[in-house]
Order: sequence, then C-alpha cells, then structure tokens
Amino acid sequence: MTSTARRRIQVALLLLAFGTAASGWFLRPELIRALRGQPAGDDALVERVLAIIREHYADSLGERDLRLRAVEGILRSLPDRYSSLLTEGELKGYSELLEGTSGDVGLRLLDGPLGLTVEEVGTGSPADDHGLRPGDRVLAIEDAPARGWSALRGEQALRGEPGSTVRVRIRHPGEDQVVIEILRRERAQRLRPLSRILGPGIGYIRIGSITRGTADAVSGAMNGLVSGGARALVLDLRNNPGGLLNEATALLDRLLDAGTTRGTVEGRGNPKSQRIVATGGQRWPGVRIVLLVNAATASAAEIIAAGLMENGRGTVVGEHTYGKGLMQSTVRLDTGTAVRISTARWLTPSGSSLNGTAGTKGGIEPNLVVPPWQPSPGDWALAHAIGFRSDLFRQVFERAVGRGEWVPRAANDSLPARPTQFQKLAGRLRRAGLPVTTEQLVKGEALLRQEYAVLVAARGVVRIPIPPNASRTLPDAQLAAAVALLESEAAGEATGMR
Repeated sequence: MTSTARRRIQVALLLLAFGTAASGWFLRPELIRALRGQPAGDDALVERVLAIIREHYADSLGERDLRLRAVEGILRSLPDRYSSLLTEGELKGYSELLEGTSGDVGLRLLDGPLGLTVEEVGTGSPADDHGLRPGDRVLAIEDAPARGWSALRGEQALRGEPGSTVRVRIRHPGEDQVVIEILRRERAQRLRPLSRILGPGIGYIRIGSITRGTADAVSGAMNGLVSGGARALVLDLRNNPGGLLNEATALLDRLLDAGTTRGTVEGRGNPKSQRIVATGGQRWPGVRIVLLVNAATASAAEIIAAGLMENGRGTVVGEHTYGKGLMQSTVRLDTGTAVRISTARWLTPSGSSLNGTAGTKGGIEPNLVVPPWQPSPGDWALAHAIGFRSDLFRQVFERAVGRGEWVPRAANDSLPARPTQFQKLAGRLRRAGLPVTTEQLVKGEALLRQEYAVLVAARGVVRIPIPPNASRTLPDAQLAAAVALLESEAAGEATGMR
C-alpha cells in the first residue's frame, strides 16, 4: 500500500481517536492538524478490513468512496446522532444556513390546516419587488402542490443558490385569480423577527431561527415595541430549530442582570466546565416576558428559554421542548469535506442537561403546559369533505370572516356553538360548488378556528380588529394562554397599587 493511501485510511482512525481527545470548549490545534491528515496510530485492523472489502465485496468500490464510508460508519457509531460527515455541498448549505447568507426570496410562511400562507415579506426582497404581501396563499412551489406542507418545508423549498430562480403559484387575498411568479433568489439578509402589538401593552416577537445578527435584530424589535407602549412581551420560539450559540447567549446578556448565570459549558478539556455569566445588564428590566415553546423548539432556542425561565426572568408556556444540548464544532478536511462533531454539553443555569442523561429526556418542561391543537374526528371529516378544493374553501372563508359572518369562539369557550354563522357559511360554500353541510362545519369548528388563526397572524388577509381583551379572541390556544397570563399579571399589579 502506498504512503498516500495509508495516510488516507489513517484519517478514519484519527476520527475514532478524536472521541477521546476533543476539548469541551474548543478543538485544540494539534487535533485539527491530526484530522487533516497527520499520521498516527496502528491501522492494521482497519487495513485488514478494507483489504477484505476490496478483494471480496460483491461490488467494486472506489478508494474515495470506501474511505468516506469508513468515516461515516465511525461517526454513526458514536452515541450521538448529531455528529456527521458533511460533503462539500452539505458543508456549504450548513454554513449558509447558520450565517443567514443562503439564497432566499424574502418570504416567511405560516402553515394552516388547509395550506400555506405568507406571514411576512422582507422589505426590498425579491418577493417584495414582485408585489407579494402578507396573507397571500401559496398554492405550489416549483409546480409541487403545497397542500399539507409545513411552513418549514415551504421555506426550505424557496431557498437555493443565489441567482437561481424558483416558480411560485400564489393567490392574493380576496381574489380568485391565481398568479405564477418566478422569483430570483438573492443573497439577502435574514428577515427581521416578526413583531407586532397584540393588545394594550402587550408586544409579540417571533424568532424563526437563530442566525448571525439575531440578537441585534430582536433588540431592535424590542426597542420598537417598547417605544410603542409595550410593557409585556410574548417571545415566540415555537418551531425554532436553534442555530448559533453566541447569538443566543448575546440575547440573554441583554435580558439578564449582570453576573447572572446564562449556562455552563461542560466538556473534556481543562477546565472541564466553564460557567457563562451575563455581563451587559438588562436593557428592558420593566418588561414582563412569556416565552412560547413546543416540541420543535431546540438547541440555541432552548438555551434562551431555559436561561430566562430558570433565572426568573420569563415564564415558559407551551409543550415540552425537543431536548438538544450538545455543541458541535466543524472541522474542514483537505478533501473538501468536513467533520461536524459534538464537543461539549450545555447545562442550564440550574445545572440540568438540555440533552438529557441516562433516564431523563432532556429539554424544558414549561411553567404552564398548553398542548397544541390536534385534529378531532370532526376536523378530519371536514378536511375530507373539502378534499383537494382547499383553496376554494379558503376563498369563501376569507370573505365570510371579512364580512363578520364567522367569528370564532375562544379556545377555552365551552358554550354551545352558534348555528347561524355555520349555516350561513355552509350556504356560501354550496353556492361556490362545495357541498359542505352545517353539521360538518360545526363538528370541524376547531379546524375553522385554526384557519382563522392564520388569518389573524397574517393580518393582510382580512381586517380583523383586536379588541381590548385580546386573549378572549385568539384561537391559538398557546398564544391565548400567554396573553392571558400577562393580562392577569397586569391586573394583579394594578390591584396591588390601589
């Protein structure tokens, strides 16, 4: 075997040795040099196995293919599902995702039970230039029908190489005509966090992911809301997969008192653990915070939620989070590939592992557990009756809501449904060619509430006033619970001042 081939095989062995040598806080230079091809160790066992494969395996494998399979096998064998080998294309996509520099068209989407809806359009983005606006219904992307897609899937389908194009079929709210737009992706800055006022003194910020500049963007949104009169905030981290650790800790630095523990990094270096404390001091000390989380809230988003909850700075509402507390380091190899490997654990301020340990599931248990909406048999029956004509149903429903003919009950309202509005909606649907009965609409009321929630969130579909007591009219049960909590706290403070 040539010395070059021997060195290539040793890369696989060095990756195996890497598991016992990685530092907890960063990768030591000598390990990086070793990963890039510096010879080490006895490779007789691996040589023998590779020789057997070359000589006896049923199919012929190229040397590079064989080496990559060996490396992938070692990484997959680790008791950690996040360590992996990244191809050149995967590495590029991974880096662009974290940095927020991948090609995008500037749309943020909402998923409802009947399809995708535009929630936000980035100012000056390709979508903005083509006249797309909040409330637009996304019917297909690259000619693939988007019915049943999640917002995450839709947004991923819209991303791609800067300069490339994507074909999007949409319908503007209140219109029947379907428009096909061909948008050219640009290397645009990430969309600003979605923010708005939900009710008197209550602001709302949604963070979809944590990429380069997130802490500054959220701070800007906070300043705008506080200037507009907000004294309480709902910070929505639902479906946030995480991202950059330094952006998460930078945001905590602005929301916690100086000297407060943000978390602890625990690895295998010296020292074994490093306590991370806030240094900047609170910027908005008088603003009460409620955080919304769900089962898809992960990683850096969990770090934010745990840091605020365990320091008494915020109340967490929703469902148990995903549970990812491993920190990854990425090392580029000379082959154009890279190793992404877990090098440390993040512990919450109380010392709990977000990733869980033996016998624990990890993640964050909310202060107030509010389960997400789950379709009932009646909801499924209504969806089946609507079938593939979901956008026609949405057209009729939009107009009914816009006329004030259909107003949802609150998620916690136990009073019987008012039959009149369901009868009127059923009549309009029949005239439009959709034979849906009043009984089907009544039994599928929760599905209608969810679709209404999409209209409220987009705010560009129909004009829906938000009354003084906002929590009574929000069909999103988790958001309603967060607003109600802030309202009750405000009422308690007012009573105490009397």
